[in-house]
Amino acid sequence: MNTKAGEAELTYSLGAGDAMIINSTFVPKEARGGGVALALVKRAIDDARIRGRKIDPVCPYVDLIFARHPEWRELRV
Repeated sequence: MNTKAGEAELTYSLGAGDAMIINSTFVPKEARGGGVALALVKRAIDDARIRGRKIDPVCPYVDLIFARHPEWRELRV
């Protein structure tokens, strides 16, 4: 995702059972606090749902966001 401050990213790999293992999120310092990281996580959630995948939120930020959104509980590995 491009922002005026640079490029933001969410990285993942596929694990056992085709689970999406979200390893990290990064948002440039100048763009933090604007909802960019949350938008990346929501996109990953949508992609996982479409593809019938579970998510393993290894990234501490994504783990925290999962804790705040109980409606995503069924997607967690």
